[in-house]
Amino acid sequence: MDAANYTHSKINPSFSKTVKDLNEKIIRRGDLPHISVKNLLKIVEDLCSFPLGKFFLERKGANGFWTDYIINHPNKKTNINSAGKSFSHTEHFILNKCPLSIATQERFKIFQSNIQKYLKDKMILASIPCGMMRDLLTLDFSNLSTFSIIGVDLDRQSLSLARKLAEEKKLKKHTKLIQVDAWNLTIEYEIDLITSNGLNVYIPDSQQVINLYKKFYSLLKKGGILIIGVLTHPPENAAQSEWIMDDLPFDDVLMEKILFQDILESKWQNFRTSNEIYRDFYDAGFSDIQIIYDKHRIFPTVIATK
Repeated sequence: MDAANYTHSKINPSFSKTVKDLNEKIIRRGDLPHISVKNLLKIVEDLCSFPLGKFFLERKGANGFWTDYIINHPNKKTNINSAGKSFSHTEHFILNKCPLSIATQERFKIFQSNIQKYLKDKMILASIPCGMMRDLLTLDFSNLSTFSIIGVDLDRQSLSLARKLAEEKKLKKHTKLIQVDAWNLTIEYEIDLITSNGLNVYIPDSQQVINLYKKFYSLLKKGGILIIGVLTHPPENAAQSEWIMDDLPFDDVLMEKILFQDILESKWQNFRTSNEIYRDFYDAGFSDIQIIYDKHRIFPTVIATK
């Protein structure tokens, strides 16, 4: 299985053709009940004006670098993007208002606060897929003397960025990076804690998701912990959605739908109800399963114990 096909492989080798084909598709489809063709084309034009937008257009998903970019935006003091330009309207929305982005930022904090609680000497921790591995590399290891950090990713750029961050945090000697997809990972030792974000949400087949969880289960030692994010159904899936909408602006929810479904047709599509989440992890072998919800129940964190 090539995991890159699920996440951020290019749809088309030519960016200009990608945009041309998308614009033609939007025009053929015509006005939607909630937005006109004219305004859809304006959003596509805006996406072409900044690097994150271009990546979304080309790949319909985010790699380790851009996921990290979205997560860390709240820690930045300026409104200057990765290209040194002021945020356009669409980039500002993605980073500051998009419900999924805000939930992702909150999910990262939930991950870190919980991982930190489990840290102890002689631990082996792994991030699968690791991206830049900020979830582990920015923890406080000051009270530990012996520990190992493993980063697993199929994307070479993500591994390179993780290596640089490990060096920056003075954790290079504790860090091992492996280029392989999650299903094919084999190691000769058992892991104490695995963290995972950004792979299961792209997998359309539920059984394949459970197989991924089974792989994590097999890698953990008895009593080992898996910490992972799972997307819940958005509001348009009304019968299954668990989002708390009370203080979510309707315009922001609609704009997220327009951007990621109507225009980008983004690859993440493995949405689960709370009951399905529990069932998936039980089916994978886990018996102790805890769900920690973000404010709007969009991107809950699952802590599952072997």
